[in-house]
Order: sequence, then C-alpha cells, then structure tokens
Amino acid sequence: MIANRCSVGVLCVAASLVAGCFGSIKTTVSFCKGEADLAVALPELRTRLHSPDSNVRALATIAAGTWGEEARELVADLTANLGHSRKAVRLGAATALSAMGKDAKEAVPQLVSLLADADMAVRKATAVALCSMGGHAQPAVPRLISLLNDKDASVRKIAALALASIAKDKPGACRSAVPNLRRMEASDADTSVREVAGASLKVVEGRE
Repeated sequence: MIANRCSVGVLCVAASLVAGCFGSIKTTVSFCKGEADLAVALPELRTRLHSPDSNVRALATIAAGTWGEEARELVADLTANLGHSRKAVRLGAATALSAMGKDAKEAVPQLVSLLADADMAVRKATAVALCSMGGHAQPAVPRLISLLNDKDASVRKIAALALASIAKDKPGACRSAVPNLRRMEASDADTSVREVAGASLKVVEGRE
C-alpha cells in the first residue's frame, strides 16, 4: 500500500513536467519504452542526459523513466542531473529515479540533499523517489522529518509515506519521527494529511 501510494506522484510529476515545460517532445519520445529497443535507447539517452541543452536533458530524464528498472545502468547519469541549475532537469531526474526504485539506491545521498530544494515540485518528486527505495533511504530520515512541516500538504503526505516505507524495511529506524507524526495526525489542517500521518504512524511504531 505504501509503495503504491508513493508511486502515484511519479506519473503526475512527469506529466506536469511535459505539459508545463515543452511543446515538442517528438525526438526524445522515440527513445521511450515501447518506441525503441532497450539496446538502442540506453546509449542514446545517456548521451542526451549529458547534453549542453537543458531541454534535451530534461526530456531524456522523462524517457529514461519510462524504462523503469530496465534502465538501471543510467542511474549514475540521472544522479548527476539532480544538481542541475534548471528545475525541469532536477525534477525529471528525480522522477526517473523513483521509477527505478531500489535499483537507484546509489542516488540516495544526492536525493537527501535535494529534499531542501526551493521548488515544491522538486521536493515532492525527491520524496517520492526516496519512498520507492524503502530502507535504503534511511539516511534521509532527518530531512524527511523536517518535511513533515512543509507548507505544501502534498509534500507533507509524501514525507510521511517515505518514513513509513523506510520503517517497513527497517523497523525502528524512524522512531524519531513519532512525535511529529502524532502531531500531524492530531492537528494538521488537511484531512488527507491527517489520515496519511495516522497510517504512517502505525508502520513507524510497528503496529502494522
């Protein structure tokens, strides 16, 4: 359940990135899953992930994400784009890594840093990516706890789900989040946040 709820943000973030940032995606779409053979797509995408054109990079992150775990050899290339100056590239890279789940665990240190991004959509996509990595995301616990106070309700929810995902793999690893989750469950202004906080609290406390 936790993993499924985390994954909801993946397609939404990718879709908003495409709709909001670009008018034409024809060339890079040809390297998406279903449009090309993996053996052909991967080297092309790797090249595009290092393009000097940030539009090309951002679109390549989206295409890479369509391959999910099959594109695990691009994890290092995607991780390198988490620090890009352009929001669309950071957002696309985080989204693609979330589609690779635990196969992208080497990106955790950079994802932890990206949780402090000034942009809400990037913070959300980053938390989704960490949520998909289960116990491998344990180094993110302190920053995820901080995100429980984020001004955006969707970020608060994903942070709570990510903590539950970590705790499910590593019981006891997120006990420091209990006071914050209890506060969220009791008093967050958003009903859906209170519900997610309560469900996550059960996992963190080992009651589920």
